Amino acid sequence: MIQRFVAPTTSHITGISDVRAQILALLITAFSVLGGCLSSPNIRTETAKDEMIAIRARAESGDADSQYLVGIAYSMGSGGYDENYEKAATWFLRAAEQGHTDATYQVGWMLQNGNGFLMNERRAVEWFLKAAEKGSPEAMYSLGEAYLDGAGVNIDYVLARQYFEKAIEKGDVIAYRGLGTIYLEGLGVERDVSKAREVWLHGAKNGCYGCAHRLGILYRDGIGVERNSVAALSWFLVATSKYDMRSAEIDRDSLVHVLSELEKTQAKSLADTWMSKKK
Repeated sequence: MIQRFVAPTTSHITGISDVRAQILALLITAFSVLGGCLSSPNIRTETAKDEMIAIRARAESGDADSQYLVGIAYSMGSGGYDENYEKAATWFLRAAEQGHTDATYQVGWMLQNGNGFLMNERRAVEWFLKAAEKGSPEAMYSLGEAYLDGAGVNIDYVLARQYFEKAIEKGDVIAYRGLGTIYLEGLGVERDVSKAREVWLHGAKNGCYGCAHRLGILYRDGIGVERNSVAALSWFLVATSKYDMRSAEIDRDSLVHVLSELEKTQAKSLADTWMSKKK
């Protein structure tokens, strides 16, 4: 599962291929919150390392936001720190014990994935519940996934759907993917492919690239819609337009090899039109 980091005053950053570069943006946000001053918006890595010294001092003094940021730096090997999940877990835990919502979620994530802690899905759920009670949409999404898959809890499709819906209400776009799956497969609800497609469309409009991938699969396989390889490729292109997503890349490339140049041009045009409307 992809690790997701949450800046103290902004929406979460989804960590995929370029997350190490995104730590700089997060540090800018964090240092602004913590009262720092950055001389240039085009901050370079060395400057970020200098700023991390000040953040570390605040963390050592007990500031929970700073402790959380030090945890992120260790988790990603950024800001002058070598990657060290054990140290990251220690800092996340210190912040979480002070009631830091995002650190509480992060402790759950690390327990779930065995990074910095021994893997323990049951304990992970306990931390996700704490974070969800504090309003963390990422934790709500993670609880939806846990109840959907039976990871640390008994499978409960009703609770999975409820947590996905709560996460969406709080602005977590990735939860659209799980909610659509529930309707597509009829898990705890009547199977409704049209509803799944509607949910994934909403998700794609809001930046859920996994939803775009699933829409492509619907059109490729003719699930609830007429089979349309051009439309399928257009959605696969959207899905792979920003982040590395191996499964979507495989599906994209499999169509690229069989479609005509005209069809590929049409698919790219559809994808470009969709993405331009989102901006």
